Amino acid sequence: WRNVMHDPSEVVLGGAPVISSDIFLQTQRDLDALTPWSVAIIIALLLIAYRDVVGALIALVVTGGAITVAIGGLVVIGEPLNVVVSAAPIVLFAVGTAFSQHVLSHYFEHRRSQEPAVALESALALTKKPLAVAAMTSALGLGSFVVMDLEPVRIFGLFTASGILLSWLGARFVLPSFLTLIPLRPPTSSSAGLVGIAASVLKFRKRRLLLVGMSLVTFFMMWSLPTLDSRVNLGALLPPESRGVQSLDYIGTHFGG
Repeated sequence: WRNVMHDPSEVVLGGAPVISSDIFLQTQRDLDALTPWSVAIIIALLLIAYRDVVGALIALVVTGGAITVAIGGLVVIGEPLNVVVSAAPIVLFAVGTAFSQHVLSHYFEHRRSQEPAVALESALALTKKPLAVAAMTSALGLGSFVVMDLEPVRIFGLFTASGILLSWLGARFVLPSFLTLIPLRPPTSSSAGLVGIAASVLKFRKRRLLLVGMSLVTFFMMWSLPTLDSRVNLGALLPPESRGVQSLDYIGTHFGG
């Protein structure tokens, strides 16, 4: 990086196109590294919670299929994968599995005393309204981004809203098909894994103390909100050695006054 004011043969690339390209490439590298870890952690948590490898894989397949269809929808309508949308699949993967997990949780609970078909009907009946309300509210909240002026944000809202709805439909219709073909057995212990941890937390009797503590933490966080720096710093999105950061430093040093 020479001083182009004294060496006109040297060209320094900078500006929005360079930064956007670098952010997109960096995001893709991060996703390539984070996606396997995300999948592994979700599988581990499902195994701890339900002690069933097949059940964990079914939940992942249902959610993964929903995200794949959502991405395919972007291709059908001719929308490119931008910087904002490229980070959405890993978020949808973590959030979308919740629908299948709710159905599986009730299914395993009813399987302790019921036949597979009856347990599945009971689980679907219990989760029908809560999952529908959760899916609709989440989809409407994320879908509200479609009225934004920025096109990448609009596409993000469309993609995440459709992904949420597809994950819910998968848990409602595709997951039961898997459980009909492959009936699963419940964990051997009712206090196994994360279910036992949740039960232990719910046994905490000092609810007022817990409420006061959470209220104090909430007020403390609210008090610090005015000090939040909301300025956009593109350089913070990239590593220091990236071309985009170097161009920003160069432009700021020589032309920023």
